[in-house]
Amino acid sequence: YAIAKYLDVFDPAENQKIMQGKRDIFNELIQPTPLVVEEISQGGFFQIVNFRNVTKTMTDVEFSKWLTVEKKVSCLPLSAFYNSKTDSDYIRFSFAKKDDVIIQALEHLKRNL
Repeated sequence: YAIAKYLDVFDPAENQKIMQGKRDIFNELIQPTPLVVEEISQGGFFQIVNFRNVTKTMTDVEFSKWLTVEKKVSCLPLSAFYNSKTDSDYIRFSFAKKDDVIIQALEHLKRNL
């Protein structure tokens, strides 16, 4: 019932603008880091990022754990979404956060990577 009521007031066009703004903040602030956005997200609220400029030896799972535990910024390994679980050069970040959380996380990565 609560979801049905929420959908009465949910505006997809407004939500799209909000998420695009968050995506743009994320992608602007990640540029000074060694993490590379090869293709800007066109839907959803995740940005896929290549991490190989940081390490050539860690798997995407190892890198995700390291970034989360040691650098205190959470991401997911892309291989978690593969049936084969094959290692990847990519991780994904969610930008469905408050703008200040996105900014703090990327400023932290800029100083600590």
